[in-house]
Amino acid sequence: MSTPSPTSKRRDIPSLTGLRFFAAASILGNPLLLGLMPAAKFPETSSGLAACGILGMNLFFVLSGFIIHYNYGASLKPLSGAGLYKFLTARIARLWPLLFIFVVFEFFTEEYIWKSAVGGPREAHAQALPFFLTFTQTWWYAQLIPGMSLAYAFQNASITWSISTEFLMYLLYPLILFGLFSRNESFPSRLGKMIVIGGSLALGMRWLHAHQEFVDAFGIRHWGPLAGLTPSGSHSFAVWFLFLSPYMRMGEFCIGALCAHLYVGANSAAMSRTECRVLAVLMPLAVVSILASMLPTPWAIPALAGWHKLVGYFPALAVIIYGCARGDGVLAVPRLLAWRPFVWAGEACYSLYLVHIVFYNRFHVEPTTYGFAI
Repeated sequence: MSTPSPTSKRRDIPSLTGLRFFAAASILGNPLLLGLMPAAKFPETSSGLAACGILGMNLFFVLSGFIIHYNYGASLKPLSGAGLYKFLTARIARLWPLLFIFVVFEFFTEEYIWKSAVGGPREAHAQALPFFLTFTQTWWYAQLIPGMSLAYAFQNASITWSISTEFLMYLLYPLILFGLFSRNESFPSRLGKMIVIGGSLALGMRWLHAHQEFVDAFGIRHWGPLAGLTPSGSHSFAVWFLFLSPYMRMGEFCIGALCAHLYVGANSAAMSRTECRVLAVLMPLAVVSILASMLPTPWAIPALAGWHKLVGYFPALAVIIYGCARGDGVLAVPRLLAWRPFVWAGEACYSLYLVHIVFYNRFHVEPTTYGFAI
């Protein structure tokens, strides 16, 4: 949020940049902590540590939707070729150079071009390389060879799945903009739209996660037994669809954009004392509810766990993100997140995100492919 966009004159919101640091920290800490405290030895902490990684990715995609709509919503609404060109070139320039260096480095240092690695022949890795370099490896499901899916073709570069997923969100954003948003809506109308659409999207995504057996059966029916959860694990169709593909993550992006739409509608008016008090209560409650959902099993709160299992982290994240934007420099939580070290770390989190798994896999006693547990 701290780097001005070439297509936008919006003010910076440092607290949201600082919030990105905590999203990155939860993702970076997830494989490390699970490696130090594996579920087999520490079952009481395994669910909380797994939820930590899921929270981080939820936060990244919701924040992405907020940032994109906040910065580009006004400039893209009068649809024009020039506006779309500036938007897309700005996003590609932000993401592609570092990703290209990272993927090429991974390709050569892991010797994929000379020998088999991570379960497959070099032809499969050569086939996957163009998809990684063009952000498209998560747009469809494919098993290059038995037990190796496209999104996980490279051990360390599989971390770029989120970049691929986010890039399709950028391409679809102009359609989302014209389908969901209107400049002339009142604040109550924007709030109602956010609650109805955001809640529906969150509940729909949670329903699919809770009924993954249907997704798994669909994958097996169309791609064969090796696309199932049991034999293939991270390379299954269900993991691709539920966690890696842009199609399930699009709801998170839309929730963030709706949150920005609400904020833009309120931003023209000064924050009232009542609004300040409400946010001063709701924001700490949202933070506490997230942290409490990750408590070790002996201290778990069943009602809270049930609520997050039903709707996910999206309501709490929406409250935190809106409160940070609206109360930036005023409320305690945004002031803390706007602390310069957090902002600096948030600005660097894209680089940290790409390289962290390289160091983890190279220096951990038992290297492991970065993935997700269902």
